[in-house]
Amino acid sequence: MPDPGMFFALLVDPEDAVPGPVRLELTPGTSPAAAAAALAAVFHADPDLERVEVAVGGKPLGVARRERLVGTRPDPDSREFGGGDHSTLPGPARRFTLLRFECRVCDLAVLRVHADWQPPSCPDHGPMELTR
Repeated sequence: MPDPGMFFALLVDPEDAVPGPVRLELTPGTSPAAAAAALAAVFHADPDLERVEVAVGGKPLGVARRERLVGTRPDPDSREFGGGDHSTLPGPARRFTLLRFECRVCDLAVLRVHADWQPPSCPDHGPMELTR
């Protein structure tokens, strides 16, 4: 069976090693397809966002770029992941809601698709606040 990490590598840009302005944290066991759907939802929710740092189980995987991913254009009528085989409906993912945590002091933001563990912490300023 192929290593799931190999599929996650398709989502991130190997040339972009600088952390993004926003980090998407996924739980261990998240499938690459669910990660791709979460990234599509992130880019769909914020049309100005171009880069997102991706971490699974707290381990950074790299930076996903809007231009690298298929189906993440802000136009809700554009194709989404799976749109070629008509397996998904247009628009943001409906399987989950993105939760955004922000540091009260700096610009660090973390996105999660669940809230079943402690809120993330800013390395410099401590616990982050849920903003949406």
